[in-house]
Amino acid sequence: MFQARIPSLAARLPSVLSRSTQLSSRTLARPHCFRTISTTRPTRASEAPKPQVDEALIKALQETEAYKKLSKSQSAIEAIKKFMNVLQKSGVDTTSGKRPSMLQMSKLMLNSEFRDASKNMIEEFQKAGLDPTDKAMIDELTNLMKMGKF
Repeated sequence: MFQARIPSLAARLPSVLSRSTQLSSRTLARPHCFRTISTTRPTRASEAPKPQVDEALIKALQETEAYKKLSKSQSAIEAIKKFMNVLQKSGVDTTSGKRPSMLQMSKLMLNSEFRDASKNMIEEFQKAGLDPTDKAMIDELTNLMKMGKF
């Protein structure tokens, strides 16, 4: 019985071998999955570009009444710094000059730390002799913003 199986296996062996060589030659000719090799230039850390400072704008700002009053009050300057830190912690980009989105503003209004910092800043402005609702001061700062193209 065992001997009877060997000849039948031997008879089929060439067809099995020819199929396997056909398959291997197909896969070599047309690989189904392949990897592309890509190289990219390595990036290195560098300093952020320094913003261009408009000397005329700075001089005009220093001549404003608001700047003169704020520069005399150290507590008002500290309140502004605290307010800016709260804005940055809340995700507002304070360096680009862009206004926050409506979504960011609504989130800020719900933030108690932001409300406290803004109240404190307004109180310090009033102690320094500045009225944030004064029409003349708002117009003066608005004209400076137009000059600086903010």
